Amino acid sequence: MTVWWLPMAEPSAIWSPRLIVFDRSIGLTQNVILSHGRCALQSMIANIDRLHELVASMPRLTNVHTHPDIPSIITNICMHQGIASTVLFDDSERGKEKLTTYNMRRERVKYIADRCAHLKLNVLRDRKVRNSLAHIDEYIIKHMAVENTGWFIDCAIAKRDEFLPVNRGMNVGFCRAYISYEDNILHFGNEIHLSTLRDEANDVLFAVWRSPKIAQPQLPGQPLPNHQT
Repeated sequence: MTVWWLPMAEPSAIWSPRLIVFDRSIGLTQNVILSHGRCALQSMIANIDRLHELVASMPRLTNVHTHPDIPSIITNICMHQGIASTVLFDDSERGKEKLTTYNMRRERVKYIADRCAHLKLNVLRDRKVRNSLAHIDEYIIKHMAVENTGWFIDCAIAKRDEFLPVNRGMNVGFCRAYISYEDNILHFGNEIHLSTLRDEANDVLFAVWRSPKIAQPQLPGQPLPNHQT
């Protein structure tokens, strides 16, 4: 059986101080949706750079990174990764969803896939990671019910085994916890390598929007990129 669907009605105009419409071949609505993915990628890169800067520049207190901005930065990285991954790479069908909405999502994901076919994108395309970020309330309810488990949440520590439970039989869990020695965010059993995530975000921004690559900032104690010895 052939299913026919009508395109969604388009807005009469778009006003914004930022570039929203970049490809009229896919319609104004798709451009608006994709702009949210682009902004999420850009925000991820900015927050990853800021986290790396704070971890490198601030002294540790017993191997805990204590800058007051770190919790919100980690939250922002995870939130925007969930948005970018959902908007750009999730073509799964959802319950009680209009056919037009589903087909537009499939069209959008195919549009991105065609332009990123040469990229690996192992982190951004990871469905398990995406679900744990996009459906955070469900994951918190499920995992916080696990008995005899204490949680590190929105914190940055040097090593994942930095703090071990004193009481035998207790376990440690991680929810948006950054491990600086690994450059990983641990989140409900998933690992998100931030430098890899940053590279993938840069690659997608260039492949889809031709945005110039955002260079890695110089961190405290590191030589300039053209430094010679």
